[in-house]
Amino acid sequence: MHRAFPITLTLLTVIPLLSEAKATHDEQKPETMAHRLLAERTTHLGERVEIQVQKGARHWDQCHALSAFLPENSTVQWGRMTVGIRCLNAPHTRYLQALIRAFGHYWVPRENLPAGTELTAAMLKRVEGELSALPRGALRERSQIIGKIASRPLRSSRVLQRHQLKSRPLVSRRQPVTLIASGQGFHIAREGLAMDEGTEGEKVRVRLHNRKILSGYVTGPSLVNIHPPTVP
Repeated sequence: MHRAFPITLTLLTVIPLLSEAKATHDEQKPETMAHRLLAERTTHLGERVEIQVQKGARHWDQCHALSAFLPENSTVQWGRMTVGIRCLNAPHTRYLQALIRAFGHYWVPRENLPAGTELTAAMLKRVEGELSALPRGALRERSQIIGKIASRPLRSSRVLQRHQLKSRPLVSRRQPVTLIASGQGFHIAREGLAMDEGTEGEKVRVRLHNRKILSGYVTGPSLVNIHPPTVP
């Protein structure tokens, strides 16, 4: 009966070592390496991110030093992505496909709103959903919406898109405006009447007192500049 004790002790010692070895092996799997890399690079996409990595057709059984990387010029975003896997003692690289989904909150109208409505905070409500499933041009931040004008009727609880909203006009039709032309060593300002409505950066026509019509770009309230605004 006393002989069984050393054998049992040996088995209890080996089992944790086997578990640690298996955990280390799992951590070195290509799929695990790819998932870890994407998890580190996608925290900015939403409040919760789901990553599914497609299992590779083959594994490097003799590789003990895997490393994951993103192909050059890759932009980390939701949707399908490619992750490269290198083995330091192998001459070639393999690639795995991954699907990234992001979840978080965004803002939608509380009720139907007619065209021409200026949106306020009270008109919006916060909802949770899959950000990666929203249409292109969706406005997620409340600051992108408040103060904008509905260019068309808006539906309750529907995500707002950039083309559905416009900024408040800085120049109205038939409004007196100042038309400015400036450059190196000169600055000319003429008074006129706007023939179009326009927000900042939009091109409008201005009729001067001599009835000559010139075009320019809205740069501020009642201000139109002959030259287009410079892009920073």
